[in-house]
Amino acid sequence: MQFSVIKAIPVIKCDAMTFDPMTDILKAGGNAVDSAIATLIGIGVVNPQSSGIGGSCLMTIYDASLKKAFSIDARGTAPSASNSTMFIGKSEDAVLGWKASILPGEIHGFWTAFKQFGSGRISWKDIFEPSIKLARRGFPVSKSLALVLKQKEKDIFGDEHMRNHFVNPKTKNLFEEGEIIKRETLANTLELIGNAEDPVKLFYQDGIIAKTIAKEFKENGGIITAEDLANFKAIVDENPLQSSLALNESDLIMCGPPPPSSFGITSAIVGIMAEFYNGKQDDDGTLNDTKVYHRLIEAQKFAYSYRTKFADPDFSKEALEVSQKMMKS
Repeated sequence: MQFSVIKAIPVIKCDAMTFDPMTDILKAGGNAVDSAIATLIGIGVVNPQSSGIGGSCLMTIYDASLKKAFSIDARGTAPSASNSTMFIGKSEDAVLGWKASILPGEIHGFWTAFKQFGSGRISWKDIFEPSIKLARRGFPVSKSLALVLKQKEKDIFGDEHMRNHFVNPKTKNLFEEGEIIKRETLANTLELIGNAEDPVKLFYQDGIIAKTIAKEFKENGGIITAEDLANFKAIVDENPLQSSLALNESDLIMCGPPPPSSFGITSAIVGIMAEFYNGKQDDDGTLNDTKVYHRLIEAQKFAYSYRTKFADPDFSKEALEVSQKMMKS
C-alpha cells in the first residue's frame, strides 16, 4: 500500500485575512510546513476566539522523500499543581479565569515543525512577518469574531486587558462586524517570537515571555509556573495512527496523531461513510440525498460517544487502545 502523491497544492486561508501567506511562502521557496505555520499564525491574529499562540497545536506531516508520515503533539497540558477535584463545586473556574488555562503549546509545536520539517529556505522571521504587518495595519472584524465578542460582552467589559483589545476606542462599544481592529500588543509579541534565535527559550524557559507568563499567573491566582513552562515539550511521533480505506478501487491511508487528538473519531466517521460511498454502489451520495445526512449524523453520534475516553495516553491506559479500535470500526 502506497501513500498518494498530491501534484496540486490546495491553498486554504481565512476570509478575514487580507493576505495569502500560504501562497506567498510557497512562491518564495517554502514547503507545505512553512506555509501552514504562516497561515496558522495569521488565523490566530484574525480569529482569536478559536486560534492563537495561547492555544495548542497538533500536526500531521507527510515526508515524501521518506515516504513516511509523522505527527506532532503540542497539545496544551494541565499545570503540575492541577488535580481531578480542583473544580468540584467551582464549575465556572474550569472555563473562565486564570485557573482554567492549560499550558500554551502552539509555539513549541510550530518551532518543532519548522526545525524538523521546514524547507530550510524560509526564515522563521519571514514566516511571522506577514501576520505582524496585518496585526499592526488592522483588518475587518469577521462575522464569527463579532458574534463571539457579543456572547462574551460581560466578561470582556469586566477585564481591563480584554477591554483594551476588543472595545472600539471610537465607539466605546465592542468591535462589530466590518469595523477595523488593530492588534498592536499581539504584533509586538509576534515580533519578539519571530526575531528570536530560540523561540522555545524565549517563550518557555527563561526568556522575557516565559517570565511574564509565570509572573502574571502567580499575581492573578493561576497555577501555571515557570517550571511548568520549562518542562513543556512538543512530541514528534514517527509512527502516527493509520487507517486504511478501500475507496473507488483504490487503497487509501489516513494518518493522524494518537490521543489526546480526536483523529480516531474522524477516522471512524470517514470509515463508516466509506462503507456506503465507495464507488461500488449505485448510490452516488450527493448532498441532495437525505440519506447522506442521516448516515453522517448516525456515524457522528456513534463516534462522538467515545470522545470522553480520548485522554492523554500518558495518564490513561485505555485511550490509545480505544482510538485504535475505532479506526477498525
